[in-house]
Amino acid sequence: MGSAARVSAAVLSCVMLLLCCSNMAMAAVIQPKQVTILQECQKAWGQTFAGWAPGANCATAAKITCDAAGYVTSMNMSGLVLTGSLPNSLFMLDKLTMLDFTYNRLTGGIPITVGIANKLQWMSLSRNNFDGMVPLLNTLAQLSYLDLSTNGFIGELSSLPPALAYFNVQYNQFTGSIPAALATLTKLTYLNLKSNQFSGALPLALGKLANLQTLNIGTNALTGPIPVGISGLAKLTSLDLSYNKLSGPLPSSLGALPVIQAITLNENDLTGAIPPALFTLTQVTNLGLKANALTGSIPASVGSLASLVYMDLSENSLTGTLPAAMGKLAKLVEFNVNSTGPTKVLCAATGVCAVNQVASSAFCQKCTTFCQVCTPPGKNTNSPPTPTPAPVGSPAVSPAPPPATGTPPAAAPPSANSPVVSPAPTPAPTPAPTPAPTPAPTPAPTPAPTPAPTPAPIPAPSPAPAPAPPLLPPLLNPLLPPLLLRRLLLLRPPSPQLPLPPLLLLPPLLLLPPLLLLPPPLLLPPLQWHQLPLLSRPPLLLL
Repeated sequence: MGSAARVSAAVLSCVMLLLCCSNMAMAAVIQPKQVTILQECQKAWGQTFAGWAPGANCATAAKITCDAAGYVTSMNMSGLVLTGSLPNSLFMLDKLTMLDFTYNRLTGGIPITVGIANKLQWMSLSRNNFDGMVPLLNTLAQLSYLDLSTNGFIGELSSLPPALAYFNVQYNQFTGSIPAALATLTKLTYLNLKSNQFSGALPLALGKLANLQTLNIGTNALTGPIPVGISGLAKLTSLDLSYNKLSGPLPSSLGALPVIQAITLNENDLTGAIPPALFTLTQVTNLGLKANALTGSIPASVGSLASLVYMDLSENSLTGTLPAAMGKLAKLVEFNVNSTGPTKVLCAATGVCAVNQVASSAFCQKCTTFCQVCTPPGKNTNSPPTPTPAPVGSPAVSPAPPPATGTPPAAAPPSANSPVVSPAPTPAPTPAPTPAPTPAPTPAPTPAPTPAPTPAPIPAPSPAPAPAPPLLPPLLNPLLPPLLLRRLLLLRPPSPQLPLPPLLLLPPLLLLPPLLLLPPPLLLPPLQWHQLPLLSRPPLLLL
């Protein structure tokens, strides 16, 4: 037999051996003690799963995998809406390496028996309703991934697994200080302690986590300064310390983070000037320093942030002008720099830029001075103010033609939209055909001696391209201006025989006289009851 044939035969033998071992593993029967634990889990969660029974083959069992000997090695129960709690016997599956209970409704605490699952490497209890204190986990020597986020765990963090690379406990109720023992987790790459109740200062030892890539301790109650030793986080790409009570100046050592991409320090009590070294980080895309007490000006080195997409420096006390180097920020999409100080940040060319606005490429053009065009949307400082438009549905009134002189107001013919008051108890629904109204029992009003306080006759609407809708009857007109209503309430009748009804107690739709078409300047002088023409009096007084 040739050498090539011998090699082929050897390879075929290896493949057959692997297939045989794989079939043995898949055909393995679950160990009886393991089945007992699985049945206890079913009882605790109120659900049954296929293959969790004596004599079942692991290949047909749901949500679990086994080794060749029939021992459960992983359990994936994610998103099953399980209720109940974790039984103590669960962690007696002594070959268990992976456990996932994400997105369920489990309650209670983590059983203390978790400490004996020393083969466990990956565990997620995220997004449940667990509570209580977390038991000691330092015996889980192989556990590298631990996610306890979005639960109700309380107490302090202590005795963590030494091999952790991923640790997430955000959205819980942990208290106390951040343990300095975190610095011993040399393999840690992801640390998220966001939205808890941690207090005290940031431990100086955090700078020893040389492999850390993400650090998020936002929304806690941390105090004190940002440690200078943070520069030791050489692999850090994301830093979030926002919504705390950190104080003191921004350390220049932040500029020594060579691969940092996002720095968020919003809503703290940081003071002093922004160190120029912070603006030399060429890979930063997001920079948030909002709502601190930072002073001074924006350094010219800001132009070195070649990758910057978002920057928020608002709600500080920054002064000075925006550096011309900001015109180099070709990727910048959003920039907020409104100032709370006595001297606002000014645009180098055109004055105030983005005060109380979010300056983006939509209206702040990135030219050599960055803010060459700096007018917020909807504002134009070079054009005169435009008059306020009339309400929708109001008839167009031509302001140019004045009313004809020499014609007494009482004798003016009614317009098509103006109702004529008759002696009847209720106002006529349609205009009378006669050119002048019939005298009412009440004495006819005399025109005012001067044209200023006397209301002018109601002008007819100017012609429009489309016919304007007819005015509603006086009792249904909903567009009565508040100023007009106020003046009508101040009117007094000329005699006790004609009392003024309690207008404030009537429904709003019944308080509407046909004075809507009067020009606004003519409504401003104080009017007396006897000065109003008959056609202009509220029709309700004739009810």
